[in-house]
Amino acid sequence: MKFASSFLFVVTFILAQYTIWCLAIDVTVKTSKGKVRGYLGGPKHNRINIFKGIPFAKPPIGKNRFRKPEPVTSWSGVLNATQYRPACITETDNSSNGQQKISEDCLYLNIFADPHCAVKKCAVVVYIHGGSFFFQSAVMFNESVIAEKFASHRIIFVIPAYRLGIFGFISVADEKFAPKNLGFYDMIAAIEWVKNEISKFNGDPNRITLMGHSVGATAVQLLTLSETVPEDLFQQGISMSHVDLYRRNLSNSMTMEIAYRVNCTKKGEIYETGALVECLRETPADELLRHQNALTDVEYFDMMFGPEPDGYLFKADTAFKLLRQNKRPMLLGVTKNELALTRMRSTVPRECATYTGVFGYRTSEATEACIERYSFRNGKLSVMKDETHSSALRMAMRLSSPSINKASPSVFLYSFEMPHHDSHSGDIRFLFDKDYYPRRKKMNDDELSMDKIYPTYIRMFVKTGQPSSDWKAFNSDQRNFMRITHVTYENGSIVEPQMQNAFYNNEAHLWLEQFANVERRALEINRSKQHSAKTFLADEIKADDIGEDSTDTPVLFWMGSFLITLVFVCLVITLTLLVLILYIRKFGYPSWLRNKVSDEHIEERYIFRFLKT
Repeated sequence: MKFASSFLFVVTFILAQYTIWCLAIDVTVKTSKGKVRGYLGGPKHNRINIFKGIPFAKPPIGKNRFRKPEPVTSWSGVLNATQYRPACITETDNSSNGQQKISEDCLYLNIFADPHCAVKKCAVVVYIHGGSFFFQSAVMFNESVIAEKFASHRIIFVIPAYRLGIFGFISVADEKFAPKNLGFYDMIAAIEWVKNEISKFNGDPNRITLMGHSVGATAVQLLTLSETVPEDLFQQGISMSHVDLYRRNLSNSMTMEIAYRVNCTKKGEIYETGALVECLRETPADELLRHQNALTDVEYFDMMFGPEPDGYLFKADTAFKLLRQNKRPMLLGVTKNELALTRMRSTVPRECATYTGVFGYRTSEATEACIERYSFRNGKLSVMKDETHSSALRMAMRLSSPSINKASPSVFLYSFEMPHHDSHSGDIRFLFDKDYYPRRKKMNDDELSMDKIYPTYIRMFVKTGQPSSDWKAFNSDQRNFMRITHVTYENGSIVEPQMQNAFYNNEAHLWLEQFANVERRALEINRSKQHSAKTFLADEIKADDIGEDSTDTPVLFWMGSFLITLVFVCLVITLTLLVLILYIRKFGYPSWLRNKVSDEHIEERYIFRFLKT
């Protein structure tokens, strides 16, 4: 009996592996729009099914430039999905390998699928790439690394493209001619395609994780919080090193500057939006890109383009006014030295003005407090690093707050603290490896340790909604987080990732409390000044009124009285004379008047001459 059960298990295992092997060889999939043919790729020990360049929308070219993505049309035959399509038009000098070929016709996605998912449908990741919304792409990823880190672990990994720069983030006065946030509409169209089609690739459409790094993380947060995006479009999110730029974009000013440079408008003139957009639509794409690149300011990590309130997708003026009852688990993380680049002190005022605005601080006093903090006390302090840490904490607090979200979804917070890899994008090496470091050196023992730890946390969250069993969900009182470090030995003991409290307490205290106190005091002083000014003005008006009563009023009173009296006397005299004339005509002159005047005609002429005068 024992032998029979063992034999049955072996046969079942062999049949399952044979089925997987057969399905892996036949990588042609029938979607609702037509058949696609991929290939078996990746390292020999981690073979996966790969599909590259599947269209999820019509090409945004010609009349469709600067318009929302339209559903892709069906095709006949079998679509060859074995090669990357050109990247969306991008600034290639700052992008990774594999995207020297660029085109406006770029709305394609790439799927990396574990063949084992044929037995049971797997969790899905939709990854939004970073690049400041004007460089990087969906075609820069090494398939072997994706297979090793994700797609060979019963995960379907999808990387969609989205329009960049002016092509994806044009901003004009009247949106009926060119909607804002086109890049975000591309992302939504891609996620909708995944929702509808991923089951054909053995993915579970009800287990989709939206994942992003840098501005890709910003996109994850905004799409999570947008009231317009359906709640069931994706189930959870991973936000790594997000860049808080919802209020700091330059999309409109950049659009107008490019329009000026390509002679679609003149500075200072009143323009007609429809004509301007049509001019930009007819301008060759390479010319738009050339002028866009000329305006790039990568040295200071300035954002050329980004999301803007559009009254529909993003209705409010800050990301946090978009908060609704969040029902999605979230994994939020930063690196220890996030964006702590070598900065010139001259950039501090600009950064402080930008990031205090991001936090909603409006007074010059808050900005000045920031400048004072970062310009003079410590040259190693970074505005962007501290702001990013504080912003991540604020997002975690708001997403997990019962007062905002009755559902109280699980939010997990972490800090990546690998030595020499703790700056912005330092953690990405351990997820996508060669793609970001094509000339990488061989990993040392510490790096090899992190290379196992970090991807495991990400994969576990994708599959289960919790990074690990000992990782507790965020509590706003404790401000707990996972300190992710490599496993090493110090003083005879093992040092490994562990839970800690008080997430970047000093930075959070500065940005969430001290600057807030400065802002509050400044507003109180301003209100007091305004009240004093209004009171002073009212007192001045009252004093003026009193002054007028005490000086000008008597003069006006006597002048008015004199004029009224004069008019009254004239009326009395006139009426008396009229009565006298009527009496004379009817009864003749009275006796007392006949003795003085004998000729009545002379009398009448005298009277009428008097009346005339």
